[in-house]
Formats: sequence, structure tokens, C-alpha cells
Amino acid sequence: MRTIALDADMVLLAVLDRNGEFRLRRARAGEDRIAAFLQQQREDALGRLARLQLPSSLAPVSFTRIVEHGFWPTVVQYVERRVGADLLVLPNDAAPRLRRWFFRSLAGEAMARSDCDVLLIPHGAA
Repeated sequence: MRTIALDADMVLLAVLDRNGEFRLRRARAGEDRIAAFLQQQREDALGRLARLQLPSSLAPVSFTRIVEHGFWPTVVQYVERRVGADLLVLPNDAAPRLRRWFFRSLAGEAMARSDCDVLLIPHGAA
């Protein structure tokens, strides 16, 4: 049986890349349009975090939802230090083996930068 401390504070983090913003800037879109795009991205991400189906055994646990833009491992490291995390639970991306030989996976990069324990969830695990 999996348990979690009843007084644990859990942070759900969505990290958004900046590719859409960069495309709009290259297309010389106005700042209003870029700001609206970024706001919509944040609202969509917060909506997805709110709809996560979390086990009922976590009902007494408090959740904080954070949405940030940037490079995934850097943002994870920043939020980890900001909230004082004791444990990171991260998805292990299913990168092709050749890519992993030349480039570290995002989860591996986050693990290398982390100051706390890291639990990797295998790709496709329920």
C-alpha cells in the first residue's frame, strides 16, 4: 500500500516551453498578442493540472499548482529550491537510446541538478 504523509504539501508543476512565444516574436506579432497567447497557455496548463485524477487517498493533502515557462530541468530545479522540496516525482521520458547516448534525458538532467531525492516514473506507467 502506498502512503503519503498527511501533512505533506504537494506541488503540481507544469513547465511550458517558449517555442510558441518565439514563433510569434519571429512573425513580428504585437506584444498584446504574445501576452494573450502566454496567458492562454498558462490557463490551459492550470486547467489540466486541476483535472488530474488524483487518488482519493491523497484527499487530506494540500496541493499547490504552479505553471512556469522555460527549460524543463532549470525550472524544476528553481521550483524545487523555492518550495524546499524533499522529493521530486518525475516522468522518465521515453527518449530513443541513440538520443540518450548523445544527450541526457530531461529527467536525467533534472536528477543531476536536484538537491533532493528523485523518484522517476517509467514511461507509460499508470
